[in-house]
Amino acid sequence: MATDAILSVRDLSVAYGQTRILDGISLDLEQGEFLALLGRSGCGKTTLLRTIGGFMRPEHGQVRIDGVDVTRLSPEARPTAMVFQSYALWPHMTVFGNIAYGLKLRGVPKPEITRRIDEVLALLRLDGLADRKVTALSGGQRQRVALGRALAVAPRLLLLDEPLSNLDARIRLDLRHEIRDLLKRLGVTAVHVTHDREEAMVMADRLALMNGGQIVQQGAPAELYDRPASSFVADFMGASNIITLDVRHADDGLIVEGPGIAPARISAAAGSCTVGDNCARADIHFRSAQARIEASGAAVDDELSLPGVILQATYPGDSYRYAVQVGHDRFLVDDIRKFSEGEAVRIVLPAGAIHLFPHVDAQSAA
Repeated sequence: MATDAILSVRDLSVAYGQTRILDGISLDLEQGEFLALLGRSGCGKTTLLRTIGGFMRPEHGQVRIDGVDVTRLSPEARPTAMVFQSYALWPHMTVFGNIAYGLKLRGVPKPEITRRIDEVLALLRLDGLADRKVTALSGGQRQRVALGRALAVAPRLLLLDEPLSNLDARIRLDLRHEIRDLLKRLGVTAVHVTHDREEAMVMADRLALMNGGQIVQQGAPAELYDRPASSFVADFMGASNIITLDVRHADDGLIVEGPGIAPARISAAAGSCTVGDNCARADIHFRSAQARIEASGAAVDDELSLPGVILQATYPGDSYRYAVQVGHDRFLVDDIRKFSEGEAVRIVLPAGAIHLFPHVDAQSAA
């Protein structure tokens, strides 16, 4: 256990009946750090957050905050505050009443409550709204009230359960940056649950990507994006174009090839299928924006060339998006140049755009 960690989770396991939701989770969080728990629905991220907050009891493991074992303590007995996905505001109360609620439960004197709420309202740009009913506020304002109620009690650990998911896209984009800036200025330590990869990367210092009740990789956003540890991580982090090819090892790199695809020498590529591995078949992941399309020409060293045909061309803005058929596979590729549907082209992948992982046959994995 890290001695300077505000939060330490050790070997945490949670089950619903016979279904295991968390399976031996361990992590640490330091003062002022912003951690995002990221993953698809059902991966266990919300269960982990609620177990840290005391809303669920683990069958095994321990949660410590500031070195104190809080595993069996109720939510109100922990130095935490939760911002819920639904905000959980009292509709009959004013902004002042909602923010004051947690302070009153803690027996804070009235003059101190007023002082803290004035500070929070100014901090969140809610000045002049103290006497307004929360039902009369916009979605963004309600989100700020929910955040203000949590911050007013000065928690050692702030827990955020997808608080932006109910907002429209434009407000959500703005509040990502506002919340990160605010928490950094205040030095607040936070754990944020989201299924939105971009949201997690914008807001958090560190990501913990979950799958099947376990953390499959954690690190800085750039680390998971540029150096995914597995095919699952690469796919989740946006490298969702996948083609399976044969791999041979050369003295200075890898040679990849397949039916209709000329051998290509790759000296460097991210992933776990590297020089020296026994990796005869590999899943090659790449992102739409990191590939390019060429009309013709031969491949060069450190580039993989996939011959195909453009099935569909659209223009979502800034660049064209092409659906390209390569053999039995279809890929999405972004390129600023205009190509026509039905045109024969090559998808060109520089070595830096390629993530290789050993191919696991679906029947073998089952």
